[in-house]
Amino acid sequence: MRNLILILTFFLANQLYAQQKDIGQSLSNGNIDSLSEFFNASIELAMPELEGVYNKNQAQIVLSDFISNIEIEKYEFKHKGGGNAKANFEIGRLHTDKGIYRCYTLYKLVENTPQIIEFRIDKE
Repeated sequence: MRNLILILTFFLANQLYAQQKDIGQSLSNGNIDSLSEFFNASIELAMPELEGVYNKNQAQIVLSDFISNIEIEKYEFKHKGGGNAKANFEIGRLHTDKGIYRCYTLYKLVENTPQIIEFRIDKE
């Protein structure tokens, strides 16, 4: 029984890591369609000169507009935290032709899938 619990824990942790990696990879590639698959139905979005609560489709359009005006060089993962019963977060840096931005992603797990509830991009 103990081995089964360890195997299940390992499997779920790997699945969550792969999904978090997909979030970072979507940012690195500027693939907002892929990133928006992780958006909650309602998401708080904050970027330079813009902040608000949007539905999933609106957030995708707003973020796509922002990304279309910059050239992404890379996304650099920095830190993550949180707990299973609470919201989780990830902090990274988005390197672009316009400078470096700090990215903060707050998400909750729904059936072991991250649902982004807040996404912030702040100029460093």
